[in-house]
Amino acid sequence: MSAPPAKKQTYRSKGLTAESRIVGILEAFERQLEGVKGSAVADADGLPIANGFREALDLLSVVSMSSLGLQSAKKVFETIGLKGPKIVLLEGEDAKIVIHELGKGQASFIAVVRPETKLGFLRLEMEAAAKRLEEELGFTEPSDVRIEEVFLLTNGGLLITHVSRTLIHPGDRDVLAAMMTVVQQFVRDAFQGKAGVMEEMDMANMQVRLVRGERCTLAILSTGHLREGYVSGALGALQEFEGKNRAALDPWNGQATSLNGTDNLVEEILHRR
Repeated sequence: MSAPPAKKQTYRSKGLTAESRIVGILEAFERQLEGVKGSAVADADGLPIANGFREALDLLSVVSMSSLGLQSAKKVFETIGLKGPKIVLLEGEDAKIVIHELGKGQASFIAVVRPETKLGFLRLEMEAAAKRLEEELGFTEPSDVRIEEVFLLTNGGLLITHVSRTLIHPGDRDVLAAMMTVVQQFVRDAFQGKAGVMEEMDMANMQVRLVRGERCTLAILSTGHLREGYVSGALGALQEFEGKNRAALDPWNGQATSLNGTDNLVEEILHRR
Protein backbone atom coordinates (compact mmCIF):
# COMPACT_ATOMS: atom_id res chain seq x y z
CA MET A 1 0.00 0.00 0.00
CA SER A 2 1.51 3.30 -1.02
CA ALA A 3 0.50 6.79 0.00
CA PRO A 4 0.28 9.83 -2.24
CA PRO A 5 2.98 12.45 -2.00
CA ALA A 6 0.75 15.08 -0.40
CA LYS A 7 1.72 15.98 3.17
CA LYS A 8 4.45 13.39 3.29
CA GLN A 9 6.47 13.58 6.50
CA THR A 10 10.24 13.84 6.23
CA TYR A 11 11.59 12.73 9.59
CA ARG A 12 12.98 9.21 9.89
CA SER A 13 13.71 6.53 12.47
CA LYS A 14 16.41 4.04 11.51
CA GLY A 15 15.47 4.08 7.83
CA LEU A 16 11.67 3.89 8.25
CA THR A 17 9.75 7.04 7.31
CA ALA A 18 6.93 8.35 9.46
CA GLU A 19 4.64 7.71 6.49
CA SER A 20 5.56 4.01 6.40
CA ARG A 21 5.02 3.69 10.15
CA ILE A 22 1.57 5.28 9.85
CA VAL A 23 0.69 2.94 6.97
CA GLY A 24 1.87 0.05 9.19
CA ILE A 25 -0.63 1.13 11.87
CA LEU A 26 -3.39 1.23 9.26
CA GLU A 27 -2.47 -2.23 7.97
CA ALA A 28 -2.46 -3.65 11.51
CA PHE A 29 -5.91 -2.12 12.11
CA GLU A 30 -7.28 -3.63 8.90
CA ARG A 31 -5.98 -7.11 9.80
CA GLN A 32 -8.03 -7.08 13.00
CA LEU A 33 -11.39 -6.71 11.28
CA GLU A 34 -13.44 -8.48 8.65
CA GLY A 35 -14.92 -6.35 5.91
CA VAL A 36 -12.55 -3.39 5.91
CA LYS A 37 -12.30 -1.90 2.42
CA GLY A 38 -9.52 0.43 3.47
CA SER A 39 -8.41 3.20 5.78
CA ALA A 40 -6.50 6.45 5.56
CA VAL A 41 -5.27 9.45 7.53
CA ALA A 42 -6.00 12.99 6.35
CA ASP A 43 -4.89 16.39 7.60
CA ALA A 44 -7.22 19.17 8.75
CA ASP A 45 -7.63 20.37 5.16
CA GLY A 46 -8.80 16.96 3.95
CA LEU A 47 -5.56 16.09 2.17
CA PRO A 48 -4.17 12.51 2.47
CA ILE A 49 -1.27 11.88 4.84
CA ALA A 50 -1.21 8.07 4.51
CA ASN A 51 -3.18 5.59 2.42
CA GLY A 52 -4.19 2.13 3.56
CA PHE A 53 -6.82 1.39 0.91
CA ARG A 54 -6.69 -2.05 -0.67
CA GLU A 55 -9.67 -1.55 -2.99
CA ALA A 56 -9.90 0.83 -5.94
CA LEU A 57 -11.46 3.98 -4.50
CA ASP A 58 -10.85 7.64 -5.23
CA LEU A 59 -8.62 8.36 -2.23
CA LEU A 60 -8.71 12.14 -2.48
CA SER A 61 -12.51 12.18 -2.75
CA VAL A 62 -12.95 9.77 0.16
CA VAL A 63 -10.68 11.62 2.59
CA SER A 64 -11.76 15.15 1.60
CA MET A 65 -15.48 14.36 1.81
CA SER A 66 -14.98 12.44 5.06
CA SER A 67 -13.08 15.33 6.62
CA LEU A 68 -15.85 17.67 5.50
CA GLY A 69 -18.41 15.31 7.08
CA LEU A 70 -16.56 15.42 10.41
CA GLN A 71 -16.33 19.22 10.32
CA SER A 72 -20.02 19.53 9.44
CA ALA A 73 -21.04 17.25 12.30
CA LYS A 74 -18.95 19.27 14.75
CA LYS A 75 -20.54 22.50 13.47
CA VAL A 76 -24.05 21.08 14.03
CA PHE A 77 -23.19 20.18 17.63
CA GLU A 78 -21.61 23.58 18.26
CA THR A 79 -24.67 25.36 16.85
CA ILE A 80 -26.95 23.67 19.39
CA GLY A 81 -24.49 24.24 22.21
CA LEU A 82 -23.09 20.72 22.55
CA LYS A 83 -19.54 19.42 22.47
CA GLY A 84 -18.69 18.02 19.04
CA PRO A 85 -18.26 14.28 18.37
CA LYS A 86 -14.88 12.54 18.00
CA ILE A 87 -16.39 9.85 15.77
CA VAL A 88 -18.85 10.29 12.90
CA LEU A 89 -20.60 7.42 11.08
CA LEU A 90 -21.92 7.71 7.53
CA GLU A 91 -24.08 4.76 6.48
CA GLY A 92 -24.81 3.78 2.90
CA GLU A 93 -26.21 0.72 1.17
CA ASP A 94 -22.82 -0.48 -0.04
CA ALA A 95 -20.56 0.64 2.80
CA LYS A 96 -20.15 2.53 6.02
CA ILE A 97 -17.62 5.32 6.46
CA VAL A 98 -16.34 6.01 9.96
CA ILE A 99 -14.32 9.16 10.66
CA HIS A 100 -12.33 9.44 13.89
CA GLU A 101 -10.91 12.81 14.91
CA LEU A 102 -7.17 12.91 15.70
CA GLY A 103 -5.33 15.52 17.73
CA LYS A 104 -8.42 17.64 18.49
CA GLY A 105 -9.08 18.30 14.83
CA GLN A 106 -5.52 18.39 13.50
CA ALA A 107 -6.16 15.25 11.42
CA SER A 108 -8.69 12.47 10.90
CA PHE A 109 -8.62 8.69 10.70
CA ILE A 110 -11.03 7.32 8.09
CA ALA A 111 -12.19 3.73 7.61
CA VAL A 112 -14.49 2.39 4.90
CA VAL A 113 -16.12 -0.92 5.84
CA ARG A 114 -18.75 -3.23 4.45
CA PRO A 115 -22.35 -2.80 5.74
CA GLU A 116 -22.24 -6.00 7.83
CA THR A 117 -19.18 -4.95 9.85
CA LYS A 118 -19.97 -4.90 13.60
CA LEU A 119 -19.78 -1.31 14.76
CA GLY A 120 -18.96 -2.08 18.41
CA PHE A 121 -15.83 -4.02 17.55
CA LEU A 122 -14.96 -1.53 14.82
CA ARG A 123 -15.10 1.34 17.29
CA LEU A 124 -12.85 -0.45 19.79
CA GLU A 125 -10.25 -1.18 17.12
CA MET A 126 -10.42 2.36 15.78
CA GLU A 127 -9.91 3.81 19.26
CA ALA A 128 -6.80 1.68 19.76
CA ALA A 129 -5.41 2.57 16.32
CA ALA A 130 -6.24 6.26 16.82
CA LYS A 131 -4.09 6.41 19.96
CA ARG A 132 -1.15 4.96 18.06
CA LEU A 133 -1.69 7.35 15.16
CA GLU A 134 -1.82 10.35 17.51
CA GLU A 135 1.45 9.26 19.10
CA GLU A 136 3.11 8.82 15.71
CA LEU A 137 1.83 12.18 14.45
CA GLY A 138 3.09 13.93 17.59
CA PHE A 139 -0.36 14.93 18.89
CA THR A 140 0.19 13.44 22.35
CA GLU A 141 2.93 13.71 24.92
CA PRO A 142 5.29 10.69 25.12
CA SER A 143 3.96 8.14 27.57
CA ASP A 144 5.86 7.43 30.75
CA VAL A 145 6.57 3.82 29.73
CA ARG A 146 9.61 2.11 31.19
CA ILE A 147 11.53 -0.68 29.45
CA GLU A 148 12.36 -3.38 32.00
CA GLU A 149 13.78 -6.33 30.05
CA VAL A 150 15.13 -6.95 26.57
CA PHE A 151 15.69 -10.44 25.18
CA LEU A 152 17.48 -11.09 21.88
CA LEU A 153 16.51 -14.49 20.48
CA THR A 154 16.69 -16.41 17.26
CA ASN A 155 13.39 -16.70 15.44
CA GLY A 156 13.24 -20.27 16.72
CA GLY A 157 13.25 -19.05 20.33
CA LEU A 158 16.91 -19.65 21.31
CA LEU A 159 18.26 -17.01 23.67
CA ILE A 160 21.25 -15.05 22.36
CA THR A 161 21.51 -12.44 25.12
CA HIS A 162 19.41 -10.59 27.68
CA VAL A 163 19.62 -7.34 29.61
CA SER A 164 17.52 -6.25 32.59
CA ARG A 165 16.87 -3.01 34.39
CA THR A 166 15.77 -4.73 37.63
CA LEU A 167 16.71 -8.44 37.72
CA ILE A 168 20.28 -8.03 38.94
CA HIS A 169 20.53 -10.21 42.05
CA PRO A 170 21.27 -13.97 42.16
CA GLY A 171 17.88 -14.53 43.78
CA ASP A 172 16.22 -13.23 40.62
CA ARG A 173 17.36 -16.24 38.59
CA ASP A 174 14.16 -18.22 39.18
CA VAL A 175 12.08 -15.23 38.11
CA LEU A 176 14.25 -14.79 35.02
CA ALA A 177 14.01 -18.50 34.16
CA ALA A 178 10.20 -18.41 34.36
CA MET A 179 10.07 -15.22 32.33
CA MET A 180 12.41 -16.69 29.73
CA THR A 181 10.20 -19.77 29.34
CA VAL A 182 7.14 -17.61 28.68
CA VAL A 183 8.98 -15.36 26.20
CA GLN A 184 10.47 -18.29 24.28
CA GLN A 185 7.08 -19.98 23.95
CA PHE A 186 5.54 -16.70 22.82
CA VAL A 187 8.17 -16.37 20.07
CA ARG A 188 7.63 -19.97 18.89
CA ASP A 189 3.83 -19.56 18.87
CA ALA A 190 4.07 -16.27 16.98
CA PHE A 191 6.09 -17.86 14.18
CA GLN A 192 3.65 -20.73 13.78
CA GLY A 193 0.91 -18.27 12.88
CA LYS A 194 0.15 -16.57 9.60
CA ALA A 195 -0.69 -12.99 8.66
CA GLY A 196 -2.04 -10.94 11.53
CA VAL A 197 -0.39 -13.03 14.24
CA MET A 198 -0.32 -11.41 17.66
CA GLU A 199 2.97 -9.67 18.39
CA GLU A 200 2.07 -8.26 21.80
CA MET A 201 0.79 -9.84 25.00
CA ASP A 202 0.33 -9.10 28.70
CA MET A 203 2.54 -10.87 31.23
CA ALA A 204 1.90 -10.17 34.91
CA ASN A 205 2.15 -6.37 35.23
CA MET A 206 4.14 -5.91 32.01
CA GLN A 207 3.62 -6.09 28.28
CA VAL A 208 5.76 -8.13 25.90
CA ARG A 209 6.28 -6.77 22.40
CA LEU A 210 8.01 -8.80 19.71
CA VAL A 211 10.12 -7.00 17.11
CA ARG A 212 10.99 -9.54 14.43
CA GLY A 213 13.81 -9.37 11.96
CA GLU A 214 14.91 -11.80 9.26
CA ARG A 215 16.68 -14.19 11.65
CA CYS A 216 16.34 -12.70 15.13
CA THR A 217 13.64 -11.36 17.40
CA LEU A 218 13.70 -8.74 20.13
CA ALA A 219 11.29 -9.42 23.00
CA ILE A 220 10.82 -6.13 24.85
CA LEU A 221 9.13 -6.13 28.27
CA SER A 222 7.73 -2.77 29.32
CA THR A 223 5.36 -1.21 31.83
CA GLY A 224 2.96 -0.10 29.10
CA HIS A 225 2.25 0.11 25.38
CA LEU A 226 5.27 1.09 23.27
CA ARG A 227 5.04 3.94 20.79
CA GLU A 228 5.19 2.87 17.16
CA GLY A 229 8.13 5.22 16.66
CA TYR A 230 10.03 3.36 19.37
CA VAL A 231 9.17 -0.02 17.81
CA SER A 232 10.25 1.16 14.36
CA GLY A 233 13.55 2.36 15.79
CA ALA A 234 14.08 -0.97 17.52
CA LEU A 235 13.41 -2.78 14.24
CA GLY A 236 15.95 -0.59 12.47
CA ALA A 237 18.58 -1.36 15.13
CA LEU A 238 17.83 -5.08 14.85
CA GLN A 239 18.13 -5.03 11.07
CA GLU A 240 21.45 -3.22 11.36
CA PHE A 241 22.67 -5.91 13.80
CA GLU A 242 21.55 -8.68 11.45
CA GLY A 243 23.32 -7.03 8.55
CA LYS A 244 26.62 -6.98 10.47
CA ASN A 245 26.24 -10.63 11.49
CA ARG A 246 24.64 -12.14 8.40
CA ALA A 247 27.27 -14.86 7.93
CA ALA A 248 27.41 -15.80 11.63
CA LEU A 249 23.62 -16.08 11.81
CA ASP A 250 23.35 -18.38 8.77
CA PRO A 251 23.20 -20.60 10.73
CA TRP A 252 24.08 -19.46 14.26
CA ASN A 253 26.44 -21.83 16.13
CA GLY A 254 24.88 -21.12 19.53
CA GLN A 255 27.83 -19.06 20.78
CA ALA A 256 27.05 -15.43 21.61
CA THR A 257 30.75 -14.60 21.19
CA SER A 258 30.48 -15.36 17.46
CA LEU A 259 28.22 -12.32 17.03
CA ASN A 260 29.26 -8.68 17.03
CA GLY A 261 27.36 -6.01 18.91
CA THR A 262 24.87 -8.13 20.88
CA ASP A 263 25.37 -6.21 24.14
CA ASN A 264 25.30 -2.86 22.36
CA LEU A 265 22.00 -3.77 20.68
CA VAL A 266 20.10 -4.79 23.82
CA GLU A 267 21.53 -1.90 25.85
CA GLU A 268 20.43 0.53 23.15
CA ILE A 269 16.92 -0.91 23.15
CA LEU A 270 16.74 -0.87 26.96
CA HIS A 271 17.65 2.81 27.18
CA ARG A 272 16.10 4.05 23.92
CA ARG A 273 13.66 6.94 24.27
